[in-house]
Amino acid sequence: GMDALTHAIESVTGRAATVFTESLSLTAVRLIGANLRRAVFHGTDRDARENMLLGSLLAGIGLASAGVGAAHALAYPLGGKYRISHGLANAILVPYVMEFNAPAAERAMASIARALGEPVEGLPLRRAAELAVESVRMLCHDIGIPESLEDIGIARADIPSLVEDALKVTRPLENNPRIVGREEAISIYESAFG
Repeated sequence: GMDALTHAIESVTGRAATVFTESLSLTAVRLIGANLRRAVFHGTDRDARENMLLGSLLAGIGLASAGVGAAHALAYPLGGKYRISHGLANAILVPYVMEFNAPAAERAMASIARALGEPVEGLPLRRAAELAVESVRMLCHDIGIPESLEDIGIARADIPSLVEDALKVTRPLENNPRIVGREEAISIYESAFG
């Protein structure tokens, strides 16, 4: 669920996004945002599960065309060294990456906030973008995603080696709306320690 939502969010904010992929990915955001809690807490709710499948499919099509971003690149090394699942790593990192990307992707993130059901009408674009971050944070919190890398046993001392590995995942980094070099990767990882 959160993995699919990360795909959808990153394909909306990605540099390769088009009108076509944006419409698919924002629909995915809407479906997942509206159904993920129900699917988690009421596992027998067929409508919620069907909507999650549809959201996941649309996110996958959006991602195939528009690519993903820094959350994916930063998530990969956590799977390699720590055996953290790709979905969990994405879910923990995506709010921090969204926060980092907000200044460079205000319009896209405001549209994500709207798709998540946040009351963005009449708000300044930047505030609307911040609501997207808050909404995703709340969703993660509600379904029991740990808030920081520390919570899943990552050591702060490993940040340099995580950064080295993350910087090798060049395609998602190049597609990210804001440039991510060594310093930026360090600061995103550091913020994810809370």
